[in-house]
Amino acid sequence: MYFEESFKTIKSQPLKEILNSFAKIFQLWIFDPNWEYSLHPLYFLPWLITLFLALSGIIRNYSWTRFEIFYLFLITTTIIAILFFVIPRYQTMFKILLLPFAADTLFYFYYKFINRSAGQIKY
Repeated sequence: MYFEESFKTIKSQPLKEILNSFAKIFQLWIFDPNWEYSLHPLYFLPWLITLFLALSGIIRNYSWTRFEIFYLFLITTTIIAILFFVIPRYQTMFKILLLPFAADTLFYFYYKFINRSAGQIKY
């Protein structure tokens, strides 16, 4: 029922839906202005830092064969948000998936800048 309605709306107003798609991606990846807690600095600033670290970890470690399930989850969650709507629980699952990539970037910065003598880990 909702699936058919979403495609009907997309076909009837394609330009509006393209603009809405960018807004939905922003709500999923950055913050949702409709959720009162997402604008609080103690929520928003750590999330931006985590997002930056995770995206840099994804870019640095890109390997479709190695992280295929992670990438498929990110892509399908984004597509679902574009087709339907964004709710905070989508972002919660999203964040859990991004944490390993953010942690990998932290380790990379630690071994590159702080602990240069521990050269066992090669990045």
